[in-house]
Amino acid sequence: AESLSRTSLALGELEEALRYSDEIMATSPDHDDFRIVALALRIDVMEKSKQTSALIESLMKILNLNANLPKYWIKLHHVYLSQNDPEKACKCLLQAQSFDQNYAPLEKAHSELISLHPELTDLRLPSWRAMMAAAAAEESQQEFTDLGASVRMKSVEMKLSEKAENSKNYQLCPGEVEDKLLLDFEEKWFKF
Repeated sequence: AESLSRTSLALGELEEALRYSDEIMATSPDHDDFRIVALALRIDVMEKSKQTSALIESLMKILNLNANLPKYWIKLHHVYLSQNDPEKACKCLLQAQSFDQNYAPLEKAHSELISLHPELTDLRLPSWRAMMAAAAAEESQQEFTDLGASVRMKSVEMKLSEKAENSKNYQLCPGEVEDKLLLDFEEKWFKF
């Protein structure tokens, strides 16, 4: 289905490409690798069709599955820049940089951001790294103090609570689900 989706996309048949992407997602909802492939296809379709809100939603979903994808942080950065939100655009670049400093498009994206918004010049990676290290140390300290629960049990509990949370989302209207995704994403990744 991925090949068919890519072919449809290359031929400009966006609806067909999106259908194949949705098919991949529907047939493997619990397999993260296939979900990432499906979301990557969806992102490409949304970019070509200029569907900004669906693009943002798909970018957030793929980054929630695997944050170590600087390519998608930079894509989200560009979307926020196009929406004239330089602060979130900058935070996306910082996230991309924290996962891979040597990712080639980072330098260009950073230069573009600074040229458009010189007030953001002071945001540098070392201070970002210090904040992330402090947050990680605090998190590991909390994990260490919780000796009563095993890692495996925590994993099961988290999956169950996510399932419960997802079932609540189905009771929300489509716009409310998108708003919740946006708020949860920003709370998780832009809180600093």
